[in-house]
Amino acid sequence: MRGLKNSESGSSRQYYMTIGKGVFTRRVEEGTPGAVASTLKKGPNEGKLVHELHCNAIEGALVSFHIDESPWGKQWKITLDITTGEDGVEEFVVISTGYDNSHAVMLLKRLENLDLSKDVLVRTGAGKDKETGRDFSYTTFYQDGVKVAPAYTKEEPNGLPEFKKLVVNGQTVYDKTEMMAFLEGVALKKFSKATEAEEGDFPF
Repeated sequence: MRGLKNSESGSSRQYYMTIGKGVFTRRVEEGTPGAVASTLKKGPNEGKLVHELHCNAIEGALVSFHIDESPWGKQWKITLDITTGEDGVEEFVVISTGYDNSHAVMLLKRLENLDLSKDVLVRTGAGKDKETGRDFSYTTFYQDGVKVAPAYTKEEPNGLPEFKKLVVNGQTVYDKTEMMAFLEGVALKKFSKATEAEEGDFPF
């Protein structure tokens, strides 16, 4: 069923969300039902107390997956139509995530295998690596109750360039330029009309 989902605390509808620590997050006013308080740990507003709503899945029609040039650099904007028709109002959710972070790459690798004529469930979560003990988070697509497989894997890259491992001033860095250029092309092809649209074309 369309909308935002939280396996622990029911469901709710929101409009602008980010991904992090295994949840989708929306900043809201203090006193909003279901909101939790959080202290910002970095950035120009470090130390500021904010209030947020969290969920771990969003379901709807995927209508756009495009790049936005923000003051913080390139970001992906993932737009879903979650309209239910119950109140006659169209509703959209926009998920923002970093241009080349793991969440973006996980989703971009799966775009080729999505059927845009069907609704999609976008799910995020977190866990701990059994071997290293490190925390990790993930984001993926489901359709018809089945996890969508990536079209590009290490075993079968299908033309996807690997990121380059470089040593700069004694530090190891990873150059994802070629990989992200390829994945940009995948998104552009999949959403050729949506990527050419202005944000004002959407009611949010």
